Amino acid sequence: MDSAKVLFFLHANNGMPIDVELQAYFVDSTGLVVDSLLIKREDCFVKAAEVDGNGFSRGKRLTEREIDIDIERYKKIQKATKVIVQAEFHTTDGVRNNPNPPLVRVMSKDELDVWIGVELHPHYGRKKTNTTTN
Repeated sequence: MDSAKVLFFLHANNGMPIDVELQAYFVDSTGLVVDSLLIKREDCFVKAAEVDGNGFSRGKRLTEREIDIDIERYKKIQKATKVIVQAEFHTTDGVRNNPNPPLVRVMSKDELDVWIGVELHPHYGRKKTNTTTN
């Protein structure tokens, strides 16, 4: 394979009243992190569900992201035997270090569903042949 287009997809359905930052680490069989996904903050940010006046979530909010990676990075990721996903939670204003975060209530019915997928579009090079016509 000479080149390829590799897309990772993040699909998150957040029913919790808190924002979530996600980071995925690709780990090889020795426990070494070979690469990570969702490095940029805007790529890993999952917005909270809408919140009512009492701090309870109302429904779910869908976040979808596509992350392009090059073939060299994909080759490193292929060495991984597992993926570790790290999540960091923030109250619904999405601001770190806020001295007065809004009051929210996480209930047992609140859920965060996350799917990470990959799509590979290979591009195979063609050998050039020199042909002459008479």
